[in-house]
Amino acid sequence: MQLTKCVVWFPHGLDHFISFPLDYFTPNVDFYILGTPIGSKSFIESFVVKTFVEDLGTIFNFLMFTNPHVTFAMFSLCYA
Repeated sequence: MQLTKCVVWFPHGLDHFISFPLDYFTPNVDFYILGTPIGSKSFIESFVVKTFVEDLGTIFNFLMFTNPHVTFAMFSLCYA
């Protein structure tokens, strides 16, 4: 069985690929890369909840603007 997330693709246009063994990458610590959580299920769930709560707070702050054009601009710039 081959997992597509375990494949290295070469930018030079080679017509083959090299697969990592299934047990190659087994993280024993929780971390995130470019805002994506990697690790245990509880870490991922807590990361998503924390991010959602932070974004929800920002959205409520945007809704306090009295000018709807400013609100729309802030949504567009921050969440585009």
